[in-house]
Amino acid sequence: MALITTTVGRTLGNLDDARMWRPLGIGIVGSAILMGVLWWLAVGWVDATGLTGIGWLDTTISYAGDFAVIVISAWLLFVPITSAVMGLVIDEVAGVVERRSYPGLPPAKGAGFWASLWSGVRFGVFALLLNLLVLPLYFVPVVNLVLFVGLNGILLSREYFELAALRRLGTAEAKAMRLRHRTTLFVHGAAVSFLFAIPFVNLTAPIIAAALFTHLFTLIREREARELRRP
Repeated sequence: MALITTTVGRTLGNLDDARMWRPLGIGIVGSAILMGVLWWLAVGWVDATGLTGIGWLDTTISYAGDFAVIVISAWLLFVPITSAVMGLVIDEVAGVVERRSYPGLPPAKGAGFWASLWSGVRFGVFALLLNLLVLPLYFVPVVNLVLFVGLNGILLSREYFELAALRRLGTAEAKAMRLRHRTTLFVHGAAVSFLFAIPFVNLTAPIIAAALFTHLFTLIREREARELRRP
């Protein structure tokens, strides 16, 4: 509990940094474009499908289908799409956090632009497929929120922690650290997933998640280093 209090407090303290505005803008604009394209394709497909051949009935079904597509896709697609876009700016966000909160750290080698982008896209596709598999349960009150927070808490904690860790560790080291601290990571991921479920707040959630897990990785690494030095 003390660790999440520290990471959340430090993350909130970083959000007023003007250097966060650029990645925030990229995240919002990029996510909006991708969501808009997917909505346009999905709504176009629904509108072009004549299910009954009866004009007024097909029109009614089309309007209902358009509404359902927008609502369901907004719920299902936001986490995968925004997290995929974050692959573009994760290094920038982490760099801002480290320069402000941990100025003594040596420069990070970085995960690399294409590696970060590919990781974000891969995660986005995987998260979408998992959410589609449990789609029927999202229509059950209470269960839907618990499932959204639990499932995306696991997914987000894994992806954002590894993106932060790969800036300074190899793949095997990052995975081993993630497995050692998976419970702590899940708690942070579940907290972030709540933000993804809140309209408008969710626009800032990817930046908050990137900053939060950068703090978490740094603090865990410092703690493990202290434990190794202990006689």
